[in-house]
Amino acid sequence: MLGNLENKGVKLTVHAWENSESVKFIITLLNNTDSEKIFIFRTGQQYDIHVLNPEGKEVYRYSKGRFFTQAIEYVNFDPGETRKWEETWDYKCDGKRVEPGEYIVSVTLAGNEEGVKTPLAKGRFTLS
Repeated sequence: MLGNLENKGVKLTVHAWENSESVKFIITLLNNTDSEKIFIFRTGQQYDIHVLNPEGKEVYRYSKGRFFTQAIEYVNFDPGETRKWEETWDYKCDGKRVEPGEYIVSVTLAGNEEGVKTPLAKGRFTLS
């Protein structure tokens, strides 16, 4: 399932590829402008992923329990440049597999660029 939102020519998308054991999230950031964008990341974390169950309760957060380097990084995105990331979630919340149903995934870019609203992507996937 695909989800995306576009901000000032910067497009963030998330695709969810489900299988019986896990879901793979493919996150893509595209600078579809004709000018360079410089994103500032205040830690080593470049994005966060949140998954909500059918009742709206968060069942997965990528950053939960992770540690990221504490260093500022400036990342240049040339016009037309695309960056991709992949993450996998094993359908577990607090050590237990979540129930079947339709889930909402949202991805937020952790960096920011002057004049660009924080890129956000949303999508849905179904766990059978």
